[in-house]
Amino acid sequence: MANLKVNEAETARVALEEKWRQLASEVERAKQFKAATADNPRLADDPLVQAYVRWLDTFEQDMAAIQTVHDATTPVPLADLRAAQRAADELLWAIQQAKERVPPSSAAEQRLSS
Repeated sequence: MANLKVNEAETARVALEEKWRQLASEVERAKQFKAATADNPRLADDPLVQAYVRWLDTFEQDMAAIQTVHDATTPVPLADLRAAQRAADELLWAIQQAKERVPPSSAAEQRLSS
């Protein structure tokens, strides 16, 4: 029975690792957009930039909580791992929905990649 619990926890930890990788990529992109608006305030009018920055600002505490569980150096209870996974799924869903509601902006994408 103990082995089963260890396997469940390891499976949940690995799943959280994957979710965190996906989430961290989106968070990094949002931070880059936010920083870019400081250099170019007109970029703040871009709908894609607005969506990312709003998402980042709205869910900052949730992201920090997920990162805390992800970065834990001691064993984390299975329930906490699963809760962090669910929260990451919700945040990934939220940014995906936001991106789908706004047309892609080549100006914002070009500025970010340069």
